[in-house]
Amino acid sequence: MPRLLNLMLFFLLFIPTMIVAADTGLNETQSKPLIMGIVSTKPQKAIRRSEPFIEYLAKEMAPFGYTHGEVLVTDDLEEMADLLSSGKVHLTTSTVYAALMLEQLTDVNFAGLRWKKNARQYHSMFFSSNQSGIKNLSDLKGKTIAFEKHTSSSGFFFPANYLISEGYQLQKMQSLNQQPDSDKVGYLFASQALNNSDELNMAIWTYHQKLDASVFSNLNWSDPNDAPNAVKDGLTVIAQTPSYPRGLMLVSSKVNSIQLDVLKQAMYQAHSTGEGKSSLDRFQKTTKIEAIDTEFSQFIDQSRDQLPQIMQLAN
Repeated sequence: MPRLLNLMLFFLLFIPTMIVAADTGLNETQSKPLIMGIVSTKPQKAIRRSEPFIEYLAKEMAPFGYTHGEVLVTDDLEEMADLLSSGKVHLTTSTVYAALMLEQLTDVNFAGLRWKKNARQYHSMFFSSNQSGIKNLSDLKGKTIAFEKHTSSSGFFFPANYLISEGYQLQKMQSLNQQPDSDKVGYLFASQALNNSDELNMAIWTYHQKLDASVFSNLNWSDPNDAPNAVKDGLTVIAQTPSYPRGLMLVSSKVNSIQLDVLKQAMYQAHSTGEGKSSLDRFQKTTKIEAIDTEFSQFIDQSRDQLPQIMQLAN
């Protein structure tokens, strides 16, 4: 009888523990999120926009055990690099400039070209006042151009890259009152001169010749909220850069090659399904994602070579 009692106590004490452990292991197996990282200062908006698309991709990746999608937001590029390096984030999206800076910090795969708001590509446009006498890039020598901000692809990286590739020497100005050397193009960032350094104010200040010249993307130039017709009528486009990818999709090197291929195909085919197309539209009006072609690969390679020099200009 004592032996039977001991056996009963054994089962009462240990069997519940075994069940909890089994349940815990089962839950861990069942919960395997596919995680998209977003660099943004507005986390709630970023999550709301991105969640449907990563949920869609997670369903496509279900054969690998992924159960759902999640969005992780940080406002710091270095932190995003750490998350990609550790595999805590599987994929992210960025412009060319940010993508190349991430690549400096961690191994990433350039996995797709993202059409955003129906735009596959975009470029930067240099402009000045009709009354300034500045008609082309050579007229910028001894003058100062305003870049948007040091983190902007179209407002800094593309145009600075283009000026250097065309043989111009850039000289950083500390204020609008400073003059560059006569054989150099001065530059500063709009925030050094404007309290509100958005595209509209850059256009207006250039129109009034408070800035010698400015530069931003053709998409901003076409947007009446950024460049109203009444202002554009008094401005002259003096040059434009080659076109670059509108956006890129990057995948962590921790994602193995088999999963990477499946993830790429899921992204490339998303626009052809009802659910995928709807999730892309929520994803900041993404039209589709496609493979990066040879032409854009070459642009990215050229930009990679120029990156160290451009980063020095940003400091």
